[in-house]
Amino acid sequence: VFTTNDVPYRQCAAELRALHRGLSVHKTPRGVTCSAAAERAASFKALTLPERVYAIVCEVPAERLPGPADPSLLECINETIASSTGWDEALQAHAAAHGRDPSAAAGLSFAVVANRRGRTFRDSVTSLDLGVAVGGALHDAFGWAVDLNRPALQVSVSLNDGGLYVT
Repeated sequence: VFTTNDVPYRQCAAELRALHRGLSVHKTPRGVTCSAAAERAASFKALTLPERVYAIVCEVPAERLPGPADPSLLECINETIASSTGWDEALQAHAAAHGRDPSAAAGLSFAVVANRRGRTFRDSVTSLDLGVAVGGALHDAFGWAVDLNRPALQVSVSLNDGGLYVT
């Protein structure tokens, strides 16, 4: 996902297509998206228009999550995120984009930025509680060190009426 706050979608999409011929590029509410192998991530450094680049770890529709009143909601979210099959490729892309050895993922420092929006889960969990819970689950699952000031990896978690989205 490429965010383009001050750049029109068409310009960012054109730059992506010029960098990688045949790349399928789409506009979404989150920004400009494309599917590319993790190995291509290093080439994204050449882009000048996107503000930020995110690798999608997982996307879970709201109907596949426990209901907002279910006390197991946070536990389910933590398990879903920690066991997601999208981590390998996302971490490979992160390593390629930052010129790091992909096998060094075990020594990463990280921070979680969590946002709970919409009405569905409004009374279930706060953004702060979501971030703390996910941070703890990722620390337990991967052994990463929490660093809120200068993390090597930023994990973004969004829980809204549409579901759970992790980059």
